[in-house]
Amino acid sequence: MGSNLIKIDRVSKLLSEVQYLYGGTTDPGTINYLAEKHYCLETSSCKTVLEAVELGMDSQNIYYDISSGATPGEVEACFGKCRYMAGSLDEIKLIDEITARHTSPTQPQPIEIIGIHIVPEDYKPDNHPAFYVHQLAGLAAEFRRLKHISIRGCFVRANLVSESNHMLHGIKLGEFFRACYETAKRITVTLPCGMAFVNMTGVIEALWQNTNYHPETLQGCLQAAEIVKHQNETAFYARLLIS
Repeated sequence: MGSNLIKIDRVSKLLSEVQYLYGGTTDPGTINYLAEKHYCLETSSCKTVLEAVELGMDSQNIYYDISSGATPGEVEACFGKCRYMAGSLDEIKLIDEITARHTSPTQPQPIEIIGIHIVPEDYKPDNHPAFYVHQLAGLAAEFRRLKHISIRGCFVRANLVSESNHMLHGIKLGEFFRACYETAKRITVTLPCGMAFVNMTGVIEALWQNTNYHPETLQGCLQAAEIVKHQNETAFYARLLIS
């Protein structure tokens, strides 16, 4: 078992009622383990998406990140087999074009539910393509022109390394949990749209380090996570993901 899965297994004992998202290397044994544990899969590989579907993994649990060099052909090959994640308007337009080609007599105007990568306010970006909260109002009109996609989820991502070169922990990590929820709420109001899933990116590693190196601060983080779970139960009823 790879180190990423070991960390997920350990962190999963800290928080219930969230789903865990694995983003490491895969083989058939890993994919079968993810399905058995009801973990989700994040991948930037078309081949991995197709392999996971062939092995029986639920397409709703496969998140295909097309922001890492996916070709139009690869994106189309995975249509209907995953949830697309996009970090730019061009990528969203590509998904819209692909979806438009998949019309049928029973579904003349198909709608593909997708998610976006987004950086919350007051946080520095990581090195992944993503939208910023302040861009949403300007993009709303662009999104409305796209007739075949519906933005219904987000992967909230940021650089979680502090100025002292340590990952956020304790209350500071808990603040990121809250920022993820607030960012998702801003998306629903600004675009507007529903919210089927929210992923808090980078949190598995941060929680694992919090547990091992700063156990005395862990409770502050977990309390914030519980607040977010309760807020979700009264607002979105979204699938809460941690990666």
